[in-house]
Order: sequence, then structure tokens, then C-alpha cells
Amino acid sequence: MSPERHDPCAFGEKTPDLPVRTYADVMREEALKRGKDETLKLIAKKMKKKEEAVALIFLFWSSIGTHFRRLTG
Repeated sequence: MSPERHDPCAFGEKTPDLPVRTYADVMREEALKRGKDETLKLIAKKMKKKEEAVALIFLFWSSIGTHFRRLTG
């Protein structure tokens, strides 16, 4: 599904309609969209790693607390 092509010579001496999207415009938009998607995936991946690290720290400290209570209890 290719975008509608813009022919700059089709208008003769008239100024082309500004809302017309050229092939370069479409490709630029697609590249930006891909970059945004990749960035959002990377952010989600980093957030998941952070959540996993927090969970591990919580487990570590809760197990230390359990052992400490056994020793001092």
C-alpha cells in the first residue's frame, strides 16, 4: 500500500497544495514512528528490570529480617 505520489510539475506555475504528503514525508513519518515504538519498548524493558531488582532487594532484606528476628527473638 504505497502512498499517493506527489508530482511537483503537475501544477505548472501554481504553488502546490501544502497538505500534500510526498513519499519523503511518509518515509520520515514512518521512521519517526519506528523510533518512538523502539523507545517505548526500551523504556518498558528498563522499567521491568527495575521492578525485578526492587523485588529481589525486598526478598533479600525480608529474609535478613526473618533471620535477625530468629536470632534475637
